[in-house]
Amino acid sequence: MGYTPFEVKELHNDERFLDKFYVTSDPHLRYYFGIPLRYQQYNPGALCVLDKNAKTLTTLLLQKRWKCCK
Repeated sequence: MGYTPFEVKELHNDERFLDKFYVTSDPHLRYYFGIPLRYQQYNPGALCVLDKNAKTLTTLLLQKRWKCCK
């Protein structure tokens, strides 16, 4: 994943997520967006957005989310 935002617009069409329970059964998630969190030299986790509906984030919204995590 590195240090850049990671987006999957259709989880059920992405081979990395095909066998995940949250895609194949309830809640049937379709969208994932994650931004790695950084604090000094540490990477404590990621800020993630999951949804049952497919989405496309605008460039402006991506920039705002990325800026809050740097």
